[in-house]
Amino acid sequence: MRVQARELRKSFGNKPVLRGVNLEFSSGEVICITGANGSGKSTLIKVLSTLLRPDRGEILINGEEAFKNPRPLRKRMGVLLHEPMLYDQLTARENLRYVSHIYKTNGGGKKIELWLERTGLTRFADERVRDFSEGMRQRLAVARAMIHSSELLLLDEPFASLDQAGIEMLIGLIEEHLSRGGSAVVTLHTSGLLEKLSTHVFHLSEGRLR
Repeated sequence: MRVQARELRKSFGNKPVLRGVNLEFSSGEVICITGANGSGKSTLIKVLSTLLRPDRGEILINGEEAFKNPRPLRKRMGVLLHEPMLYDQLTARENLRYVSHIYKTNGGGKKIELWLERTGLTRFADERVRDFSEGMRQRLAVARAMIHSSELLLLDEPFASLDQAGIEMLIGLIEEHLSRGGSAVVTLHTSGLLEKLSTHVFHLSEGRLR
């Protein structure tokens, strides 16, 4: 998958957040984007995922304009946002079952059980998400983003709330994703946790990548 973002601009009211972001990467690459809180990292992830339309600019995926027909493209992306997109009234297993249904994931129940195990949530599988700690919610959000074997991972501060074991788990999952030819864009405060995996590191400041 080749992704090209050209001159992305996004404002909220009178406040410009993205001021002409350019980014290009292909399969097998990890793009790490650092920046302070409020720098626009989350906005950029939402735009790249086609969940938020830019005011100006374009995103091309394998040469195809992403916003012309975003629905099939979204099935090729695994997205983790600050808002983890989980249903609090459902259990962990039910959340993954719902996502698997949406994406028509191959493997069905076996794959759900596999991802519960891989994220350390098997013994909490039938507990409602509203009772989860922040770290457990983040583990489930990781499983939600990865269960459908996407080509592109878009991860916004994915290590937030994870303990050391969770951090090591996620790094290992990203490594496996790359080994299968996948790519990833990951936002972080600093690039330290992904320094060895990152193909390119950019800093988002004043609405531009530097």
